[in-house]
Amino acid sequence: MKRKPGLWTSLEALPTAAAVLAEWRRELGSEFDAARVFLNPNGEQSSSHPCTNRFPCDCRHRVVMHAPDRLAAVCECDGGSCEPIELQPTDVLVWAVDVVKLGEAVRRALKFQSPVGSANGEQSTRIAARGAAKLPVFLHLPHDAAALAGESEQLVASVGGPFVLLTPTEAHHSKTVGAMQVRHGFLLLGLSRWLAVSGAGAFTLHEQIDAVLAAFDQRLASGPGLVKTVERIDRHMELVAKQKLDLSAAKARIEQMHGDGLFGFAAKIDREARDLFLAILASGDVAKASRDLDMKDSTLRTKVAAWRKRGKEYVALAEFVRWRKAIKGQAGVEFAKRLASGAEREVDFPSLIRDAVEELEMLDPENWEAQCSNLADALRAAVS
Repeated sequence: MKRKPGLWTSLEALPTAAAVLAEWRRELGSEFDAARVFLNPNGEQSSSHPCTNRFPCDCRHRVVMHAPDRLAAVCECDGGSCEPIELQPTDVLVWAVDVVKLGEAVRRALKFQSPVGSANGEQSTRIAARGAAKLPVFLHLPHDAAALAGESEQLVASVGGPFVLLTPTEAHHSKTVGAMQVRHGFLLLGLSRWLAVSGAGAFTLHEQIDAVLAAFDQRLASGPGLVKTVERIDRHMELVAKQKLDLSAAKARIEQMHGDGLFGFAAKIDREARDLFLAILASGDVAKASRDLDMKDSTLRTKVAAWRKRGKEYVALAEFVRWRKAIKGQAGVEFAKRLASGAEREVDFPSLIRDAVEELEMLDPENWEAQCSNLADALRAAVS
């Protein structure tokens, strides 16, 4: 049976939830204009394009560039039965689903609460919370039944209590996942049954969902799910309180290091060393940074090793890189974006490094103070 075009079915039809606009237009059908708000260009260009000729063939056409502003999609079928399709550079841009924006629209339509916490599943996004217990609500876009079963297992293991899992349709809801729902106390819902696209970025309920949610609440209240939920809330409150204490101590320690002038060494190093350092900081280690810089790994390592022979400021820089590798973390996403854009490279560099340390504090609140002390000791020894 031919699948009907639309937002919900398209999200499971495209394996990566990303495609050129011509493909999204075909998959979304009459909902294209209203659903386009959930799509963003991801910076990639497609090497193929769907056949948009009047009598389309069965293959994807290969994109060929004749000039920077003139492209064509060439048929790959035996004998090349289709005429080439003239394209503009914008026609091969890849557009991906903005899951956060989609999730927010779903949350509003279902009248759920804003999400509590930011932890996501391996393939799902936390988009909301529900009820007095603030059960986490996740959105997953599975491409087959196995993917949905795998993500359900992962969430059961990581959440440690009841949750709600939303998928675009019920096409991949299997008996295996149904049994998991009963056994572990979570609720699986296919959105196409409940929500209809009503306008640009908005949904309306076309079937009342209250009875389903009430039945789920009743099962939790009368079964082991209630006990698990209370235990999870208690653990969450204890964790939040402990993290606040840990992070307060970390920030005080960073302020002390800054006041002691331990980041001042950065003001005295040259531009090349700064740029290499920023790349290593954002990437996490020298090997990844060399790939990002399109530089041989051995070349970058030689340059970094030479810092220890160029004076105490460069020794301190090398110590920072060594510490960065030892803690095996990644800088905050926003900080890495600023580094990649180059916007941060003309500001006060010692303060920038301080900002980097603050981003890195989220690595592990339990041992952050010790890690910070290790860095302080290394820098103090290098600049003394």
